[in-house]
Amino acid sequence: MNKYRITMAMVDENLELLKSEVYIFAYKGRKASGISARNILLNLKKLCHSLRKEIGDDLKNRVIVKRTISPESLEAAKIKRQKTVESKKRQTKK
Repeated sequence: MNKYRITMAMVDENLELLKSEVYIFAYKGRKASGISARNILLNLKKLCHSLRKEIGDDLKNRVIVKRTISPESLEAAKIKRQKTVESKKRQTKK
């Protein structure tokens, strides 16, 4: 989480700036605020894209931990699955 903290702080900062610029543009009619809002949105897009790429890279590099399931657990799950299927068949026949 630490490596994403800086990017997330930058996203939050840009979002706050965007809110103020959109407010000024919408309610005070200042054209320059509209241009600034568009630039901020472009910065947000770049930040989000880079954050998305970092997360994707981390997902690819993540170690997959395989679980070992005992034969008894597999058999118990099989029996439970069969009971569920049988009960659903009975419900559809009614």
